[in-house]
Amino acid sequence: MRRRPRLLLVLTATFAVFSTGTAAAEREATARGDGARTTRADADGLRRSTHDRSRLAGGARVRPRAQPRGRRVRKRARPRSARGHVPAWLLASDPFATPAPGTTPAPGTTPAPGTTPAPGTTPAPGTTPPPPPPAPTCGTAVGAREGEWFVTLTRITACAGQVTVEAQNYGTDPHDLRLQRENGPEVASWPVLDPGSPGGVLAKKVTLTAGRYTLYCTLVGGTPAGTPGESHAAAGMTATLTIVAP
Repeated sequence: MRRRPRLLLVLTATFAVFSTGTAAAEREATARGDGARTTRADADGLRRSTHDRSRLAGGARVRPRAQPRGRRVRKRARPRSARGHVPAWLLASDPFATPAPGTTPAPGTTPAPGTTPAPGTTPAPGTTPPPPPPAPTCGTAVGAREGEWFVTLTRITACAGQVTVEAQNYGTDPHDLRLQRENGPEVASWPVLDPGSPGGVLAKKVTLTAGRYTLYCTLVGGTPAGTPGESHAAAGMTATLTIVAP
């Protein structure tokens, strides 16, 4: 009878210890579960924040917060002139305008390039009028080129005074040269010049007054058939020189 109470006591103590261990284990498991849930929630929040920052760095648009509705104020456009902005000095006067004929430019102004002041106007101070055109000049030397059957002059007009006349024989026959005033006396003569290209060449200085002069060859023979007197002059070896006052 004494062994049974001891056995009951042992069983009761064993059950008490087992109950106490089970409750402690349940509390520890509950604590571990809460911590795991908390850790998982923290990891999810960190992942969302990292994803949001990566979207912002990649250029994703973030919609701004809606502004509270209120009264809108319209900006009135400033009216513009149809001509745009024109300086006042340009509206007052045109600095590029050309003076009208018969007007005098303002002092200190210069006429536009390529324009000539109108007759009777005075150039602005400091400007130089254009030089007058050069006076016409005439030559003082003439070349008389002879050949079959012609006499060609290098110029047909020369100045009165001392004139240099040069006879040049480019023909195949000998030729001479005479200088005679038209309807007047003989002024100068050149001897027979040898043919060539050129052949004989001889220059003389003669004094001539204003008028018309004839240069011709005086030789005869060898002319084309039918030439009067077979004269070289009649065959065409003549030329006219005009002398004018300088």
